[in-house]
Amino acid sequence: MKVVVTGTRGIPDILGGVETHCEELFPRISDMGIDVTVIRRSCYVSPENRRDRYKGVSLVDVYAPRRKSLEAIVHTFLAIVKARRLNADIVHIHAIGPSLMAPLARLLGMKVVTTHHGPDYDRKKWGFLAKTMLKAGEWCGAHFSNEVIVISQVISDILRTKHHRTSNLIYTGVTPPVRSSNTDYIESLGVNVVWFNPLFESGWIDGGYDILDYYKVDSRFGTNTDLVTLISECHRRGIKVLLDLVPGHTSMDHPWFKQSMQADANQQYSDYFIWSNELPDEKAEKDLQKMLASENPFQDTRGKWMLASEVPVAERAKYYMKNFYACQPSLNFGFANPDPNHPWEQGV
Repeated sequence: MKVVVTGTRGIPDILGGVETHCEELFPRISDMGIDVTVIRRSCYVSPENRRDRYKGVSLVDVYAPRRKSLEAIVHTFLAIVKARRLNADIVHIHAIGPSLMAPLARLLGMKVVTTHHGPDYDRKKWGFLAKTMLKAGEWCGAHFSNEVIVISQVISDILRTKHHRTSNLIYTGVTPPVRSSNTDYIESLGVNVVWFNPLFESGWIDGGYDILDYYKVDSRFGTNTDLVTLISECHRRGIKVLLDLVPGHTSMDHPWFKQSMQADANQQYSDYFIWSNELPDEKAEKDLQKMLASENPFQDTRGKWMLASEVPVAERAKYYMKNFYACQPSLNFGFANPDPNHPWEQGV
């Protein structure tokens, strides 16, 4: 089987999130006996990086103009034509902009796999025309791909809601780090406090701030034992450790919230969250309407309330209070009706 990859600037050592993803992924696929060719954008290939293979993956450089508005679409068009000449069985297109060329690949007789890395049209750097093209690319990928891969549950929900398309959820992996309890390098910098971002088990919709388990280190960082060892070694060297705790909200997939949203309001975690059948004022109603009208309501920060019917099997009440994103329901510290003169009672 021959797979040709496009939508990326190229590999190896080319800066970018999709590029890092491809640099890690495709050598592993090649090791499985698959013939993989990555088509690189010529404008990103430095003289020192000119090569025809990388860890078993064939590399082909194809022209791309170094212009933000034209680069991806022109290169992907040329890459699809090149893939046909290479007799590709499958074209794997990365990102929604390049996915605009999925119909062309199908027309040329190739099977198409697209990977949706995120709704790029939400980024402020794009103007109206670019956002329209990105949305069109998402539509083409959803409707013309033989298979669609997504890297998060949020993206899967977008495709299901907007395009009625099922997808294959495959989280982006990382190479397991070589763990060490040695803090000598940190000590040599004169550091006396280390502050860790949230490292508890998370749904990873908001960079670890949507907690699934407050008592468990996320597996991508190691184990609880690793954390204990690290703290002990730091303390032995006079270095204090600060953990970024997230006490204001959990993930909507936390067991506490799943029990709280059930119709039976007399369970252990029923009152851990804030529920209501009415919104407090007109502003809350307008904020909710704007949030629900956005491309991805669960990653919209407007307002403090979310419609419970948007959450599967929520039976408790019509609305729940959120702290930041709608996927982060507020924990109930008794501040459901905050006093405006008490800033510590306000939602984040």
